[in-house]
Formats: sequence, C-alpha cells, structure tokens
Amino acid sequence: MTKSTDLVQEQLSPSDYSQLLKATYKTLTIVTVCGFALSNIIYVYLGLGRSFPLLVGGCWIIAVLLILRGLPDHRHSKFGTANAVTSFRAAGAIILTGILPMSRTISETNTTLWIVSLCIAGLICLDGVDGFFARREKLSSNFGARFDMETDAFLALMITLLIWESERAGIWVLGLGLMRYAFVFWSWFSQPLKATLFPSMRRKVVCVIQLVALCLMISPLLHGNAILLIGVSALVCLSASFLIDIVWLYRQASIDSAARS
Repeated sequence: MTKSTDLVQEQLSPSDYSQLLKATYKTLTIVTVCGFALSNIIYVYLGLGRSFPLLVGGCWIIAVLLILRGLPDHRHSKFGTANAVTSFRAAGAIILTGILPMSRTISETNTTLWIVSLCIAGLICLDGVDGFFARREKLSSNFGARFDMETDAFLALMITLLIWESERAGIWVLGLGLMRYAFVFWSWFSQPLKATLFPSMRRKVVCVIQLVALCLMISPLLHGNAILLIGVSALVCLSASFLIDIVWLYRQASIDSAARS
C-alpha cells in the first residue's frame, strides 16, 4: 500500500549501530541457511530447472543489499524479532520468484498447487506477527514499516505473476500486484504523491483483503468464475483505497500551496 506517517527517531551512536549490524548479519545468515534448505527441498520435489537457484540466489543478494542500505533508518541497536520475521517472509517471496518459469507446469497438478498455496498462506499469516513483535519489543521504526510494506508489495506481485503465468486468471490480475509500483512510478513525476500519508486502518484491511484474495486465487479451491469474482472484488477495493489516498494527497498539496501564498 501507500506510505504512512514516519516515526520520529534519533540517530544511533557508532557503538549501537555496530551492535545493530552484528544482529542483522546474524539474522540474515540464519534466514539464508533456512532459505537455502527450503529452496533445495522445493527444487528437488518440484523438479525445477537451473533457473531456480540463479533467480532465487540473485534476488536474495539484492534483497540483502537493500536491507543493509535501509538499516540506518532502524534507529535501534537490536534488529528485532519483527524484522527477522519479515526477513523470512521476504525470503519466501523470493523463492516464489524461482518458481515462476515453471508456473504453468506446476498448475497441472492439484498437489503442487496445494503446496504452493499453503506456503503462500503461511507467508501471509506471518504478516500479522511482525507488527505484534515490533510493538511488544518496542522496536518500531521507519525501516521496519518500510521493510514490511515492500515485502507485502513484492509478495503480492509474485503471487499475481504466478496466477497469470499458470493461466488461472487473465492479465488483469497483474493490477493486484503492480498498483503499488505504479503509484511509486507516478510519484517520480508528481510532487504531491511524495508527501507522507496519515496512518490508516483502511490500508491495512485492504492489504489483508488483497493478499488473502491472491492466496485463494492460486489455490485449487477456486476455479473459473469464482477466481474472477474474488480477484475483481479485491482489485476494486485496492483501486478505491489508492484513489482515496491520491485524492487526499493532491488536496493536501493544494491546501499547503494556498497557505504559503
């Protein structure tokens, strides 16, 4: 979804940042080892091609570099359980990237579809855990909020690509995965869209609707018109939510401009 109000945080001292780096490296090492083990199981069981390890490995390296780049915005000496959970979710979404080239083959058997959809359901369930740990450990940060949001967006994009490539829905389903990126792209050319949005429960609810709908659409539970109904309903909710935020941002920019003049 779109951006919400940033948290006001102080800069870390060099010693605290050093502790944060150590904690981050430790967490990412554990996630890498677990992800490698899970990837190998999926690779062997599904009989995936050589592109699988290349895609997964390459995307994970990029993800780690992006995590380290955004780390200064964390402002805590501990990486935290919440960010560890989000790291596992990010690794899971990246594993889906490696499955994409074989998505049409995978969709031919219900057993494989069940495995993929249950894995996706697990990743979605973990989305409700990270926020709980961040509040419990008092480690909420701009980094954590952004990390969680980008992981949700990437996961949604991977699922929509899987649905489309497996021919379970038409190209319209990509709207559920590309809308966040379209908003970011538009913001490069429109200053009002770069402003910070107010916190909103609506965005969180719509995000849940989006991910649950995608999980149902990729599962063997739904077929034909049921996939179309669930998908279009989720797309309408997502579009309406973005439209509300876009209208608010432009109105706010107009108000601010009038106040300055």
